[in-house]
Amino acid sequence: MKILQVVHQYPPSNIGGTELYTQSLALALARQGHQVTVFYRGSAPGVGLERREEDGVLVLKMWAGVLGPGRRFLTTLADPSATQAFKRVLHEIRPDLIHIQHLIGFPVAFIRSIREQGVPFLITLHDYWWVCANTQLLTNFSRQLCDGPRAYLNCARCVLARAGQSPATPWTGIGNLWPAVPALAV
Repeated sequence: MKILQVVHQYPPSNIGGTELYTQSLALALARQGHQVTVFYRGSAPGVGLERREEDGVLVLKMWAGVLGPGRRFLTTLADPSATQAFKRVLHEIRPDLIHIQHLIGFPVAFIRSIREQGVPFLITLHDYWWVCANTQLLTNFSRQLCDGPRAYLNCARCVLARAGQSPATPWTGIGNLWPAVPALAV
């Protein structure tokens, strides 16, 4: 079976729980005779794709610009260069199954691309990223456990805190976010 694993980062440049899990799973699947490809994102100027072989696993490192914390968040909404690179990989690899380990730093449009190709896929939830841009349900503004979005006011406060702006307590409306927008693209 041809299996494509999609993950936000990968060893040796990044070592964390999701990265090590993905690497271990990819290597184990390859030892069982599957054709495994890992697709992950790097951070560098321009757009490119680097290939390497790791114990029977094809590892593809894609980059489409430098990713600071704000840009990593914004790429979730749209990143045409990354989406096009991913579509090219889908066309080349033609996987039988796609396993999404993490999409942070990738546009959610990847899922649409997968569905358009009709490839079965599954997602492993390693953390809370799908509902919290901080991934751990901890706030940027108070370093406390988040008590939920409260009409997304807590989410806006975290974005402002990440951009180095006042946490806006009490938050007075969307107008407070606009001064922070240029800082998010860092």
